[in-house]
Amino acid sequence: AKQVAWRPFKSNDPAGRVNLYELFNPKEQTWALGYATVEADADGPRQAYVGSDDQMILWLNGQQVYEFTGNRGWGADQGSITLNLKKGTNRLWVLSGNDTGPWDFSVQISQRNPKFAFLYANTPSKLEPAAYAEFAAKHAGDASRGQKLFADAKGIGCIKCHAVNGA
Repeated sequence: AKQVAWRPFKSNDPAGRVNLYELFNPKEQTWALGYATVEADADGPRQAYVGSDDQMILWLNGQQVYEFTGNRGWGADQGSITLNLKKGTNRLWVLSGNDTGPWDFSVQISQRNPKFAFLYANTPSKLEPAAYAEFAAKHAGDASRGQKLFADAKGIGCIKCHAVNGA
């Protein structure tokens, strides 16, 4: 029979990796239950990437959203899922099992960056050119700011994929 232990988890790793091998004893034939809260500025879907070594079951706000019951070595993007976050505090539970060897899991959830709120705040519900033309007619623009945003390779960087006037 496998043993189960639990504790809150937080990762300082950019990939969201949590090394359970360092945290628990026994390390093999064991399951660990982890808990975290995820704050969201608005209701809506968010992309998430999960990984585990070995088993992983994930719940969000009481609903199971992911399950892997096999054996594998950890990778940050072994699973891609859409999480429907609610505005405010969301509760994330991870049940991670280890048969033998290393024992890790990770969860990365995309969040809206307030710096780019203009991309999603007060936008039309449908992406129709007429809606954008109407918005543009009612609001003042700043061409030099737009040009900087377009060309900023470390930010939005539209120029990474798009061209204007041959550039």
